[in-house]
Amino acid sequence: MGQSAGRKPRGKGEPMTAADLAKSLPQRAWSTIAWRDGSNARLVSRFARVRVRAAGEGTTAEEAEEWLIIEWPKGEKEPTKFWLSTLPEDIAFARMIDSIMMRWRIERDYQELKQEVGLGHFEGRSRRGFHHHATMCIAAAA
Repeated sequence: MGQSAGRKPRGKGEPMTAADLAKSLPQRAWSTIAWRDGSNARLVSRFARVRVRAAGEGTTAEEAEEWLIIEWPKGEKEPTKFWLSTLPEDIAFARMIDSIMMRWRIERDYQELKQEVGLGHFEGRSRRGFHHHATMCIAAAA
């Protein structure tokens, strides 16, 4: 989500950017969460989450609330990443971050399948042909 997208906390007040909302959050809203082991150390950052409704052209007051998750690593002047999520309201914060950060692992696996195993080399025209090719690539990767 870009910083210019309008967000409105709990349907109150004027619309604001995600970055402005992040800056307005109290210190207690931020949690340091580790999500996986990296190559040299455990990956850790500061996160906050807040329920928001989209604001802007084409939205209504009845828009469903979503999670806005914000990453603002220590030492950074501004928040670095923003995500919107429809995960349940009662999900544990650490589990939410683990789910969000899993995207990186999935993208890396897909990149490896394309580059190392040949998933991106299919030039056929049929769904069945692609299915066979993808199956062989995934089996080779396993």
